[in-house]
Amino acid sequence: MKKFILQSLMTVMCLFIVSCSGGGGSSTPSAAAKKVCDAIVKKDADALITYVNNKGEKISATEMEEGKAFLAALIEEAKYVKYEILSEKLSQDGTKADVSVKFTDSDGVERTDDIRFSKTDAGWKWEVISTGAL
Repeated sequence: MKKFILQSLMTVMCLFIVSCSGGGGSSTPSAAAKKVCDAIVKKDADALITYVNNKGEKISATEMEEGKAFLAALIEEAKYVKYEILSEKLSQDGTKADVSVKFTDSDGVERTDDIRFSKTDAGWKWEVISTGAL
């Protein structure tokens, strides 16, 4: 009986930990940037879309497939083969961050971009379309 209770408690704790980790979210903006950049370099649109901030909106299956196709086209065109996270800058209220990343493409050409992230209940998520300063 003790073994059954212990196993049940462990199962509940595991479920709690998984639910708190928030499906694709990360604990820091740089950790989120690493996930996004890994997916870009690996050309993994399925993974990449899980890091997008959908702002709590319900996404239909059709919208999800269209989003994946759009992201797949973007990352295929980019031809990035490696990246380096350079810096992280938080907004004053701590809810947004820009992570500066240097990408290198297959021709050796380097490009530096700031990637915007927003803090959500599920962790830091990528703002695909971001405008304005922090």
